[in-house]
Formats: sequence, structure tokens, C-alpha cells
Amino acid sequence: MTLQTRHAIADFVPRADQCGFCVRHRASAISDPEGSLELMLPADAPEPYRFGLGITDFHVCDRCGVFVAAIWWDGPKAYGVINVPALDDRDRFGAARVADFEGETIADREARRRQTWTPARVETR
Repeated sequence: MTLQTRHAIADFVPRADQCGFCVRHRASAISDPEGSLELMLPADAPEPYRFGLGITDFHVCDRCGVFVAAIWWDGPKAYGVINVPALDDRDRFGAARVADFEGETIADREARRRQTWTPARVETR
């Protein structure tokens, strides 16, 4: 996984979504709508997990079980977030702010993600 960004780690404010999956995984997500995310999956990668609205692929490491990244597809375009605890530099990020998206409609959620999530490319090796 590679995130290209012009921002310093200190510029990111991780988001702690309050959905059941994110709370159980202690997720703390970051994104950069001006950056780019490349997610390289092994050929034998497990199927991504989907829940709730069923519109997002949650990629979980098949070796350690950590939630790594979430990818949302807008037609042929992909957008993603990275889970800070999956990063080696995780201790360099500040505290996460609570984010609750429970009341969003699908259209609202998709509009927010187009503006705030990182444009992504997903490849299988």
C-alpha cells in the first residue's frame, strides 16, 4: 500500500468512525483527496468484507487480521482510506476525532467520499 501526499503526518486528523466494524477494529482512517493511494493485493487475497450499505470493500490482512484500507468504487473510479493502525508510523499520528456517518443516505455518503477520500488504484499481483 502506498499513499502519495504532499501533507506531513502532523497535518492529518484521523477519523474514528462509530460503526460497529470500525469500533471493533479500533479503526482510525486517513485520506487525502489531493493525493493518490495504490493498494496492491496478492493474487490469493481474501474477499473484501462488506457490511451495512454494502458499497465499500474493507480489506483485512489475512495474516494478522488488521483492517488495512477501505475502497469505494464510483463506477470505474476508486477512492480509499487507510487505517492508521496498519501503518508502521502509526504512533506519529495525532488522536482521532470521532466521526459518525450513521444518518447519511447513500447519495450523501458517496458525495462526501468523492470530496474527502483519496483517489485510488487497486491492483492484484
